[in-house]
Amino acid sequence: MSIQQKDESFAKLVQKIAPGARLLQVRELSGGLSNEVVAFDIALPDGKVKRMVKRGGENILSHYKKTDALENEFHLLNILHQQGYRVPETYCLDTSSELFEPVYFVMAYIEGAPLFKPDNLSDYIIQSVQQLVHIHQYSSAVTRLSFLPELNTALADSRKKRVWLDTALNEVRIGEILEAVWPLPQQHSPTLVHGDFWPGNLLWQDQQPTAILDWEFAAIGDPLFDLATARLEILWQFGAEVMDQFTQQYAAIMTQLDFSQLPYWDLAAAFVRPINECPEMFAESTQVSIEVLRTGHLWFTTQALAKLAG
Repeated sequence: MSIQQKDESFAKLVQKIAPGARLLQVRELSGGLSNEVVAFDIALPDGKVKRMVKRGGENILSHYKKTDALENEFHLLNILHQQGYRVPETYCLDTSSELFEPVYFVMAYIEGAPLFKPDNLSDYIIQSVQQLVHIHQYSSAVTRLSFLPELNTALADSRKKRVWLDTALNEVRIGEILEAVWPLPQQHSPTLVHGDFWPGNLLWQDQQPTAILDWEFAAIGDPLFDLATARLEILWQFGAEVMDQFTQQYAAIMTQLDFSQLPYWDLAAAFVRPINECPEMFAESTQVSIEVLRTGHLWFTTQALAKLAG
C-alpha cells in the first residue's frame, strides 16, 4: 500500500470512528513484532485532538497464533477496560478487509514506554509482579472469557508449528519431554493468562505502570505459564538474581498455587519463544544481544531440566 493509499484509508477509518473528525497525521510505532502498530492523530469536531492506535496487519510470527487472535484481543480489552484494568480503551474492530488487511482494531493511545533501565529495580520488580498477580486474580467468572483458547491446546499447537529446532539449545530434547507429559495435570483453577507477559509489554511513565499491552496470546489456563514467561524475560533483561526475586515475590502473594510443576512451565515458555528463527528481531525487541538471548535461554532450560531430574 502506497503512502497516499494508506492516508486515504486512515481518513476513511477516522470517519468510521468519529464522523466529522479530521485526520492529522499517521506514524508507525516501534515494536510490533507480531502485529503492525500504527498511531494516528485526529481532530474531533469540537477541536480536541485525540491519538488512536490501529493494531493488526501483516506480521512476522503469524504462524504462531490463530487467525482470530486479534478479535479475541479486542473483546478481551473491552472486558478488562470496563473492570478497571490498565489496558487501552477500544473503539472498533474491522474484519471486512475493506480498508486494511487482514483483521485490525482501533484502541486508545496510552502515554508511556517500556522500562528496560528502571531507576529503582526493586520497586520495578514489585510493581511488575503486582500487575501479573492482578491478571491472575481476574474477578469475573472465567466463563465470560469462553471465547479465549485453552492454554494447553494453544501451546501444543504452537509447538507443532515450530519450523526447526535448535540442537544447541536442547530444543529437540525439550520438545520430547513436553510431548511425553502434555497436557500437564490441572493443578490450579483455570484463570486468565496474558500469554506474553514481559517488560516490553508493560508501559511506564514516571516510574509508574500505565498499561499492559499485546493480549493476542491471552488464554485460559495455568497462571504458572505467565510466571515462567516472565522469569525467562526477566533473566534476559536483569539476570538470574532478579529473576529469582521476581519469582519469590510472586509466590509470596500467590500462596494458593503449587509451584512443583514450574520447571515444566519453564520449558514450555522457552520452547515457544523461537529466538533461533528470527534472532535479530528478538534481539532488537528485547534490547539485548543475540549472545545474551541464546546463553540465557540455554541456562534457563538447563536449570529446569536439572530440577526435573531431581
